[in-house]
Amino acid sequence: MYRAAPASCLRSLQGRRSIRPPEGSQESFNFEQPPVLDGARLHREVPADRWCVTRKDLLQLRALIRRCVAGGRIVPTVQDAFSVQDDTTGPRIYTVNSQLIVPVTQKAGKASWALMLH
Repeated sequence: MYRAAPASCLRSLQGRRSIRPPEGSQESFNFEQPPVLDGARLHREVPADRWCVTRKDLLQLRALIRRCVAGGRIVPTVQDAFSVQDDTTGPRIYTVNSQLIVPVTQKAGKASWALMLH
């Protein structure tokens, strides 16, 4: 069951500019050169109840995963032999994490995905 983000998280997101383009825009998410942040400082100073991803963030992540699979950025492995033509099943989150999320967040100063986005 989907639960809305906590009110403290939603308050922290209000008025913040996202690094992601609006869904359907001609721009693309620049995961090759994300903004560089001080991840360690953010994790120390931003309260944990503000480390949030919203439903919209998850939908945009799914769109990014689709683009990455289509573009060869996320590829099947021995542990996750998903079909690149199947848009309903796969890749597993382990594959997405190791091939997309970890490399992007490393380039972004080791901030979590949520802190990098907001």
